[in-house]
Amino acid sequence: IDIDVTKTTLLKLNIGGRVERRNDPNVTDDASLWTQINWASPLSSPGVIDGKYITRDDFYFPLSMKNGLQPWYGRGYTNRTKNVLNVDFQLNQKLDFITKGLSADVKASYNGNFDYTKTRSSSVRSYGPFFKCDLDPAAPNDSTIVYRINGEDKELSYGESYAKSRDWYLEGAIRYNHDFGLHHVSALAMYNQSKAYYP
Repeated sequence: IDIDVTKTTLLKLNIGGRVERRNDPNVTDDASLWTQINWASPLSSPGVIDGKYITRDDFYFPLSMKNGLQPWYGRGYTNRTKNVLNVDFQLNQKLDFITKGLSADVKASYNGNFDYTKTRSSSVRSYGPFFKCDLDPAAPNDSTIVYRINGEDKELSYGESYAKSRDWYLEGAIRYNHDFGLHHVSALAMYNQSKAYYP
């Protein structure tokens, strides 16, 4: 909002805010899903087959391999609500009655946000494929593919967390701009101060 308080006084006020609501996988790695997939080795896991999360075992490939699904799959989700408020205030005053080209202005701003996050954590069992002969000494020549179960399916747990922050900024300035024939003279005196709160 811009308001001409007088012919020489201008008031500007901006108020903004937003409410964010995000649902994300509950990840164990900060890298994005696409980054994880890009880093993954083709031999690390074929993915989910017939509802089963298939993983590899070092028994056949004793190598370190990145699994793109491991930080994400079956680990639950987070629900995040964020409220943001921004307020800006500016007052411009012409001081030509003192001397032509003189003006003063004051600026102030305030920013605040509040975060509320609900975390639902879980885990799922994974299945490692083996030839039966490698697991069962009683079947030395049986090449049937069997699966060894790792981990377990767990119910979703619940957790919540809060975060908030705010800051403000203040600025005051006196300006002078004037032409004297072919010469231009300008001057500026300014003071500013800011503070951030991270409770």
